[in-house]
Amino acid sequence: MKTWTCFLQDDSARIPFSVIGVFLILGSSFTTVYVSQLEMQKASEIAGTIDFNLTFRVL
Repeated sequence: MKTWTCFLQDDSARIPFSVIGVFLILGSSFTTVYVSQLEMQKASEIAGTIDFNLTFRVL
């Protein structure tokens, strides 16, 4: 097993698959949070534009 000093001094420009996997997981997590916030904002905008006086007449 390689030590951290050997890993940091390695200049062969190879990236372990685990490092790529960590970046992919972090990127997908940030994207999920951002999209969820956009959806909540849009849902609140839609709910704010409903005229409740019209809905009570239907009931």
